[in-house]
Amino acid sequence: MPLSIGWIGLGTMGEPMASRLLNAGFSLTVWNRTASKMEPLVVRGARAATSPQDLAHAVEVTITTVSTPADVEAVCLGEHGVVPGLSAGKILIDMSTVDPSTSRKIAQAVEAKGAAFLDAPVSGSRQAAREGTLIFLVGGARATYERCLPLFNVLGKQTVYAGAVGMGMAMKLVINVILAHMMAALSEAAVLATRLGLNVEDLLEVVATGGLKSPWYQTKAKKVLARDFSVNFALKHMHKDIQLALALAHEAGVPLHVTDAVEWLFQQAAQRGKSELDYSSVITVVEEAAGVPVRAVRGG
Repeated sequence: MPLSIGWIGLGTMGEPMASRLLNAGFSLTVWNRTASKMEPLVVRGARAATSPQDLAHAVEVTITTVSTPADVEAVCLGEHGVVPGLSAGKILIDMSTVDPSTSRKIAQAVEAKGAAFLDAPVSGSRQAAREGTLIFLVGGARATYERCLPLFNVLGKQTVYAGAVGMGMAMKLVINVILAHMMAALSEAAVLATRLGLNVEDLLEVVATGGLKSPWYQTKAKKVLARDFSVNFALKHMHKDIQLALALAHEAGVPLHVTDAVEWLFQQAAQRGKSELDYSSVITVVEEAAGVPVRAVRGG
């Protein structure tokens, strides 16, 4: 595995992931639109690139973690972007969450330079990025995937090869549909339980020991009960992923009526100024509609 890595995008997920590579001894070059976000890593030994092109020219593997399809296209295909800095034998890995068609478009440009491309979105939160317990969902040539496995193993606990370019993105969007549904279900169930006079903590104990047992429910419910909507995964990003999944489903001719309703709920939260909070803040839409704030203890 090559030791020279370039990282573009030092946000909620990118910064802790890049930090893990430094800790593991990789040679690291970084670039971020907001230059001040590079400083903590530069102080620890990373090199600051002057542009995505400069970064890609200097390293063997370039990794991008940005927000939207437009952002990925701009940083990869734009003037002074990643692709102009690539040459034969190099690798670009996009760990953003975008649509499969964007991945295929970028892969075509990368391969025209004699380089290789993987789409490798992650399943997991900022905490998992810090702890190295992310799950990678990878699309692209199997030989490139296998070459990059040591890198994925530093950053995560599991790597799933999903198939050709774009399939990693497809799997990530499907998984996030499930997560969005779970958050919507938890929101409505917790509000209903509170309205009925049930102790939500008792409800969660039943969930924790029954067929619905999931660490996700426990983690999110505790934060909701504490009114802690600090960001592990921003609502704006989950909303974007739901919209991408719905567009993908439309292309595939698969109606997703329940997901349509979940998207409406997230849209309402965004309109209420919750976009920069954790996606668990969607519960506030249900609370406001019912006039009932969720609480842990009956009568509390």
